[in-house]
Amino acid sequence: HRLGAADAATGAFAVVRLRIVPRSSGEGNIFETEFAGSPQIDAFNTAVARGVATTCSEGVEGEGRIIDTRTIFIDGAFHASRSTPAAFERAATAAMHAACAAATMRRLDPLVSVDIQVGRDHVLPVVNDLAVNGGNEIRRRLAASGVVVTVELPMRAYLVYGEHLAAMTKGAGKLIGEPKLTRWAEVRRTDRR
Repeated sequence: HRLGAADAATGAFAVVRLRIVPRSSGEGNIFETEFAGSPQIDAFNTAVARGVATTCSEGVEGEGRIIDTRTIFIDGAFHASRSTPAAFERAATAAMHAACAAATMRRLDPLVSVDIQVGRDHVLPVVNDLAVNGGNEIRRRLAASGVVVTVELPMRAYLVYGEHLAAMTKGAGKLIGEPKLTRWAEVRRTDRR
């Protein structure tokens, strides 16, 4: 991304070129720089790292955080008197937004585990319904009042699943306990029938 013009008389100037490479799930974000030279460049590298980190934590256009990437500051340009760290941070943020708009990205949803208490007659319908809602069964165990099925559900499905479960089981099924975040994953989107 280019901020300002090199031949302009006033205004901030910064050029930031980034390469963004996906990493394996759970490896986190890292920032590296290949932009080197005068001591002034160290401040620009720090500013670019800050712009990249801010964009990763805030996300782009409400799509959630950016995770598991390796971002390399591969090249840049600066003006001896008009370039500032703030200009490089803004240019890095704009470069990240442009890269995300051009990239094929996957949206990851938080998955939570929670226990569902149901009668024995409702176990199979509930387990089948979980698949429709992007969830899956982890385990089940007998309880004094029926069966407790531990499930993993996308957070978006969990938020409405208690009401759906009550309707499906005619009030006999309920969510018990607090949900626990288990992982982030790409979730297949399906419509309820």
